[in-house]
Amino acid sequence: MDLSPIHHDPLLELGGRRKVREMANAIRKKNFRNVVTASRNFFIPLIQYCRNACHYCGFSRKKLRTDLDSVEKKKMIVTPDEVKHKLKQAKTFGCREVLFVLGDRPEESSRETRAFLEAHGYSNTVDYVHWACEQTLSIGLEPHVNLGVVTKSEWEYLKPVMASAGLMLETISERLAQKGHVHHGSPDKIPKVRLDCIRGALELEIPFTSGILVGIGETDSERIQTLA
Repeated sequence: MDLSPIHHDPLLELGGRRKVREMANAIRKKNFRNVVTASRNFFIPLIQYCRNACHYCGFSRKKLRTDLDSVEKKKMIVTPDEVKHKLKQAKTFGCREVLFVLGDRPEESSRETRAFLEAHGYSNTVDYVHWACEQTLSIGLEPHVNLGVVTKSEWEYLKPVMASAGLMLETISERLAQKGHVHHGSPDKIPKVRLDCIRGALELEIPFTSGILVGIGETDSERIQTLA
């Protein structure tokens, strides 16, 4: 993929923003009419610590270091007993799916996470996610995970216990990782790192969801490059 900057205005070439919206809406109507589908799901933010420092995210390590008291910090990690309780709630509410979300490699920046994993016998957060997925499957629900950047071998480890996985590509803009921008100090937001992670999952034929973020300082050209 060519990640070099686009110096012209691609939206202008297509007729401007209004024209692009009209074209997109016509495609949607043709293919999907006004039908929206949904599957009832239960959301569990498994671990809210993160080694990244994204300026817009509540999982940011910068915020977590300074803004939380001891009571709030206890809520940042969902314990095994709490996972089991929440899964029972999901079953009671008639959900079919459970989504587990956590920050990238939180054990590398959070002593609370490291202490929790050690106390419960998990070598890392991937192990804990694996256990949570097994518990989900055991009661007849489908586990979906978004645990940040992982390796292909970790995808292989998780694949048997997942219904699907996800990772927002967010942007291919390396500019936004520079000092003064939203991804500065966030090693997992380097475009190549995220693309490699997504590629590893797809090579293993794991059902996968991704997407872009809008409004984090990117240009129209960078949005289009990210979609491509």
